[in-house]
Amino acid sequence: GQFCMQLEYLGSSLEAYEPSMDNSKADCKFLMEWIRKHQLMLDLCSELNEVFGTTLLFKLISNCAVFCIIVVQLKLEGFGFGFLNFLSFFFVTVAQFFMVCQYGQKLITISENLALCAYKNRWYNGSQTYKTLLFNIIARAQKPARLTAKGFQPISLATFQIVMTMTYRVFAVLQRALD
Repeated sequence: GQFCMQLEYLGSSLEAYEPSMDNSKADCKFLMEWIRKHQLMLDLCSELNEVFGTTLLFKLISNCAVFCIIVVQLKLEGFGFGFLNFLSFFFVTVAQFFMVCQYGQKLITISENLALCAYKNRWYNGSQTYKTLLFNIIARAQKPARLTAKGFQPISLATFQIVMTMTYRVFAVLQRALD
């Protein structure tokens, strides 16, 4: 939450800034400070990936296995108390994984929006140096910050969809084998 909030603040401050030809030095100073803060955020994202990348990869793989096992167990168990226990565990596990993926998606979306915030800035009122610095910001923002599972897979809603689709496919194969 805090990381995304900082990126949103960076975006809104850039979008709201009013450059002027008469104030070129202060305008460029603002952008240089903005770039410094953005780089700090990108470095922090890299550190988060270093610290949590292995954990996220393990969570991704273990969730696939847990989802498949629970779904098969639900099929084998039939309706009863055990069924309700497994069903509730399944929904809690899915919800937890969804929240992680949703946060990863939010990070990607906010990071991608920084280029749009830079474009919405009144850059046309700034000096040529200001315009060049802003162009560099737009170019840097084309590659969004993201959480990854040790570089294997970005954590996003697309990842959630992949895991849930894979779970269903494994369940369908196992269901045919069990029938």
